[in-house]
Amino acid sequence: MGWRAEEFGASHEGLAGAVLADGSEPKPVYLATGSGAHTHQTTERWAYDGKLSRQRADDARGVCSCGWRGINRYPIDWTQRDEDGLHVLDPTGPREDWEQHIADVQARSVQLPRTSKTSWNAWRTGSTPSRTKDPWRR
Repeated sequence: MGWRAEEFGASHEGLAGAVLADGSEPKPVYLATGSGAHTHQTTERWAYDGKLSRQRADDARGVCSCGWRGINRYPIDWTQRDEDGLHVLDPTGPREDWEQHIADVQARSVQLPRTSKTSWNAWRTGSTPSRTKDPWRR
């Protein structure tokens, strides 16, 4: 599950992504969820623990669905476990980097006037509000 900024939704969903020793991002891990055609995939750092022929991530960094990748790398200590034996992976650093990315996006964003939003939605959906003339035709 990723992090979301309400105003951007899925277009800027962040997570703590895996980074391999050579600095590259591994390919997605596919997780079998039982019988059926759907297979879940993830690039979150917890999936790259070196088990079940998966690659092992050395570091984590903030990543965003828009393509942004954080510069900072945070070492993963695979020896830390909680009382249930699960890996303890602190997402604080990657999340703070993603939050700074969101702050940068917000600073560069411009609020559209309501009429522009209506026109944009009409154009995007291929329909126009019945009470207004098509804003894209003259």
